[in-house]
Amino acid sequence: MIEFPNIVRTNQKPNMTVAEVGVWEGSTVAAYLDTVKKNNGTIYAVDWFLGSLINSVEIQEWQAMSRVAPGSWNPDNFEVNLKAFKDRINNDPCVKILAGDSVEMAEDIPDESLDICCIDASHRYTQVLKDIGAYLPKIKSGGIICGHDCECTWDQVTLVLEKHMKHKDDLDRETGVPYFHLGVIKAVYDVFERWKSDGLMWLVNITDENRQGYIKSVNDCISGNMWERFRI
Repeated sequence: MIEFPNIVRTNQKPNMTVAEVGVWEGSTVAAYLDTVKKNNGTIYAVDWFLGSLINSVEIQEWQAMSRVAPGSWNPDNFEVNLKAFKDRINNDPCVKILAGDSVEMAEDIPDESLDICCIDASHRYTQVLKDIGAYLPKIKSGGIICGHDCECTWDQVTLVLEKHMKHKDDLDRETGVPYFHLGVIKAVYDVFERWKSDGLMWLVNITDENRQGYIKSVNDCISGNMWERFRI
């Protein structure tokens, strides 16, 4: 995820606070760690360190594409995965590790404290919605919420969903269909409708004026009130 470190560098400021939700083995955090450190900032690294909850078909797909190592989704690897992350960032004290469920871990972050928040945990539609909803209140007015694996711009959404989404269950996959993360794409569209694109990243600037509207959209989506936006 090379785009997120660039977003951090472009928007760096003194005493900045960044949250990355879904850090896995820490390569992305390591790429922007020095930027945050030189600004006397803080990074919240959120992950449950158990890998992805993917089914057997998705495991075969990922192995075929060499996108995941065998066994990396094994829950028994928690301690190994957590140690690998700490080693990757040299256990730097500016990184606060929140190990657990991404929504629950948001409770440990003060409201309106984040300058930048990146959502890159589960790629399943409902979980992406929950993550967005959990972290929206944590972002300062003027801050940024963004995320990874949104492979189209807002004006391409209808075309992508109509072409690649064959069943509602396609929104509940961690892997792409075939290379589109439809759960991410639709969740971002349903909540924000429009966003800025930077490679595979989606990005939205948060203000006091738009925050509550976005939170309402999240709640409407989770309750099912917005599914009819697309009748695939």
